[in-house]
Amino acid sequence: MLTGIPVWMVIKGDDLAAGYPNTQQESWLRIVFGNDPMIVNLSKPGNYSGSMVATFEYEIALHKPKYALIHCGTTDAVLGVPNEEFAFNVDALVAMANRQGTEAIICIPPLVKNINIEERLKGYRDILRSCDDVILCDFYEIIDDDDNLSILEFGDELYFDGVYMNAEGHRRLAKIFNEHYAPLFFE
Repeated sequence: MLTGIPVWMVIKGDDLAAGYPNTQQESWLRIVFGNDPMIVNLSKPGNYSGSMVATFEYEIALHKPKYALIHCGTTDAVLGVPNEEFAFNVDALVAMANRQGTEAIICIPPLVKNINIEERLKGYRDILRSCDDVILCDFYEIIDDDDNLSILEFGDELYFDGVYMNAEGHRRLAKIFNEHYAPLFFE
């Protein structure tokens, strides 16, 4: 990790952004960005919105990125974080990025097959979609053009355990990002 050197993007996220349960090499973010030293992925398994708040402002000030990709929700849902707390944490993360002149990108978590966790994620997705002054990267509703299917219509072949995506799930997320969101950042 480059310390104290301005970078293009800082990624702060939960298990999905860290590639869990796969290797970091198989994560959708690594597939999209490779080993680009201008992209700093500070995500780690176990991160949730509250733990991300604790260090985010310092990390943004240290790296001075143009963009901060914030990827949270799945671990919060597993932990049962109340909607009000999740909303407070997300608002704090966006405000921290804005104070540093960094543009926030919010990733909307994809569908999970666990009914209880998916029910909690529905509320989180509404909270994330209501954020002001952010770029939204919605992995829940987007269409995969090759199959003409939304990610909602895929079966268990994308999941490790019904909550976390396997290598194929990460490959699909990378493809969706590259087709629908990368054009917003790369010319």
